[in-house]
Amino acid sequence: AHAKVVLSDDTVLVGTDLHAAKLTETRVQGCDLRGSDWTKATLKAVDLRGSRLEDIRGADRLRGVTISSSQVVPLAYSLAVAM
Repeated sequence: AHAKVVLSDDTVLVGTDLHAAKLTETRVQGCDLRGSDWTKATLKAVDLRGSRLEDIRGADRLRGVTISSSQVVPLAYSLAVAM
């Protein structure tokens, strides 16, 4: 899947398979992405501010995405596992 400039607000994407997704200039704000799989995803200029990012797989693929400071703590365990 390849997406560019997609806006998604208040969408539930719990457990979504984003494995190998290619997202460019994409904004996904206010979505529930808990348990999603980002393994091998390619992300460029992606804004995930306001989205729930707990218990995700492939968190190391989120390198360079925009998130808020309040998202860091819930994401910390997933980042530690990925490294």
